Order: sequence, then C-alpha cells, then structure tokens
Amino acid sequence: MLWEVVIRPTEDQPDREADRVLQEAQNFQAASIRDLQSARSFLIQTSESQAAVERVAVRLLVDSVVETWDVQPVAANGQQVSAGDTIVVLEAMKMEQPLTAHQDGTVSGLTVGVGQTVSAGAVICELGEP
Repeated sequence: MLWEVVIRPTEDQPDREADRVLQEAQNFQAASIRDLQSARSFLIQTSESQAAVERVAVRLLVDSVVETWDVQPVAANGQQVSAGDTIVVLEAMKMEQPLTAHQDGTVSGLTVGVGQTVSAGAVICELGEP
C-alpha cells in the first residue's frame, strides 16, 4: 500500500517558511496570494500497517513541539474510495497535486508506480462502480 505522510507546523506555532514564501511572492508583485501553509510530504510504499507508518512519521519530524503529521493511505487497485479521497499524488516541478475521486467507486487499472513519469493526458486509473 502507498501512504502519504504530510508534516506541517502545529496550529499554535508560527509558519515561518510560509511567511517567507508569502513575502517573496509579494516582492514579485504576486499580491493575489493572501495565505499559504508550508508542509513537507513523503510517499511511503510498504505492506506495513498504518500504525507502523505513523511510527515512521513521528521520526520524520524535525521538532515535535512545533510540527505535526498526518498519515493518509493512497489508493490501490481494488480499493473502495469515497468522493474526495486521494487516489494518487502527482508531482510536477516539485509541486504535489493530489488526484481525488470524483465519486464513490472502486479503483482499477492503476499501473503507475512511485517515481514513474506519466505523459499529459495519460490514463492513470479508472474508477468503477462501488
């Protein structure tokens, strides 16, 4: 199974990285950007349980006082998903874009793997009846 681990500042801590990026954007006249949040994301492929992946996530924190984490499964063939669930995470130019289910259903035809290049317009998977 493929898991996504997202590490971000805790709610009560300043997000200095986001503040820095926001200031840089405003310096380049990108005034339409009003708010953003920084985060680091890792994709972990393993047959281990979510609890095992969560133990790894805790070790990825730089500072457990100012950072928090979230572990989410990324879909696999045959998996039932609900509308809005993440099926895959695409990366382009160091930006991650989750591909979410538009309806409830069963994932099939998912043949791309971690790190594999996909072409524009490529079919990544199909979403069949639940």
